[in-house]
This record gives sequence, C-alpha cells and structure tokens, in this order.
Amino acid sequence: MQALLGTRLAADVNLAAQIVLLIGLWVGFYFARTGQITRHAAMQTTMVMANLFFILFVMVPSFTQYVILGGTTGGIVARLMLIHGLLGVVAQVAGIYLILRMRTGLIPPRFRVRDFRLMMRWTLWLWTVIFVLGIGMYYYRYLLPKPVTTFTASLERFRQAGGDLVSQAGELRAAAERRDVQAARRAAERLVNLIE
Repeated sequence: MQALLGTRLAADVNLAAQIVLLIGLWVGFYFARTGQITRHAAMQTTMVMANLFFILFVMVPSFTQYVILGGTTGGIVARLMLIHGLLGVVAQVAGIYLILRMRTGLIPPRFRVRDFRLMMRWTLWLWTVIFVLGIGMYYYRYLLPKPVTTFTASLERFRQAGGDLVSQAGELRAAAERRDVQAARRAAERLVNLIE
C-alpha cells in the first residue's frame, strides 16, 4: 500500500481507518452490553479482520522500512514502533483467538479461555492503548516540526542570499534597460553589499 500511496498518505489512510476501527470496537462492546450478541459478534469480527489488512499492508511495511531496513532502534519513533508492534501482535492474536473461540469449533476445549468476557474487555482496552501509542507515533513521525540543524540553517541562509542576489540583479538589469543611472547605481551598490 505504501508503494502505491507513499509513506505519509498510507499513514494518513491508516490513521483514519484505525479511528473507525476503534469506534467500531467500542460500538461492538456497546452491542454486547445491551444484549445484541449477534451484532456484537459481527462488528468485532469485522473490525479485527479489517485491522489485519492494515497490519499486513501498512504497518508491517512501515515497520520494516523504518526499523529493520533503516536500522533505527533508537529515538522516540522507533521505540514507539517497537512497543506498538509488540502490543499490537498480542492484541491482534487475542482478537483472532476470540473470533475462533466464539464463532468456530477450531479451538479445542482444553485451550478455551473460560472467562472470555474478561479477555474481550482486556483486549479492547489493550487495543485502545495501542491506538494511543499509534497516535503518538504518528505525531512524532509526521507532525512534530523537525529541529533545524546548523547545516539546514546555513543552507536556508544561502538560499535566501541567492534569492536576494537574483532580485538585485533583476533590478540592475531593469534600471540599465531604462537607462536610469541612479537606479542602476543603487542596485549595483546593493549587489556589492550582498556579495561582501
């Protein structure tokens, strides 16, 4: 997905999707609390499986690019990615387990959690914490202004000086074409001052 949309756009799409998914999970919780178990099961299953798509096509490629291929394990973004990824795997596996536990007979009786309601609640709260970590990651990676280094500050001054030189050279040319000696002299003096 990142190859098609680019890293930032993929992150924006994922952020919007995660907001919808988290709201959907809490709506599913509401369905369970009000006794609408069929709607609860359908909502939670849909949200967990939709999240699996975003994990595979947005989060894993982003993690791979930033942490594994980028060799970055230090810094706030990398640390948030590592924690988010670890907790995310736990929450996604728990969600899939709950779907299999509640909707199929694939989980043998000896591996079935007896208090599945408690596991559902913990999974929902864990998912919410992971969402908050994801917001932090998004903020630090895409929204926080990057510190200006000496090199970038020098480069910006160089660009500004180049723009000033071009502007003054244009004024000098215009004054010369108009045969305005005084204006040409002022523009030439400003050019010399800029160069010094």
